[in-house]
Amino acid sequence: MALDFGNVPQWITAGIAATAGWLAYTSLQSQRVIARRRAAFDIFLKTETDEKMLTAFDNFHAGIQAMRKASSVEAFCTSEDREMRKHYFCIRKYLNIHELIAVGLREEVLDADVCYFYWATP
Repeated sequence: MALDFGNVPQWITAGIAATAGWLAYTSLQSQRVIARRRAAFDIFLKTETDEKMLTAFDNFHAGIQAMRKASSVEAFCTSEDREMRKHYFCIRKYLNIHELIAVGLREEVLDADVCYFYWATP
């Protein structure tokens, strides 16, 4: 008497294929999370260690001090004074970096948790 397995081998094959698909999906999701965390870490490492970024940070704070001395923000931004323009562009340059980080967060290129914990710690 021979055992008749009918279509059991087909179901086993379908189960193996479904399991392989699930493993591939979870692997891709895991790699995406790792890539986002790495990108966030890389951008913060660059902002903390790159000499040009440190200079831009110092120039930003000098520009903020100059802006406080101006009669208004509009006067500061539209001033024809060469020194004021220099400070205005230093502030703008540094804020553009923060805008880039914000866009990275919004578009889910950077990991929100890494960014939050970096900025939230004193």
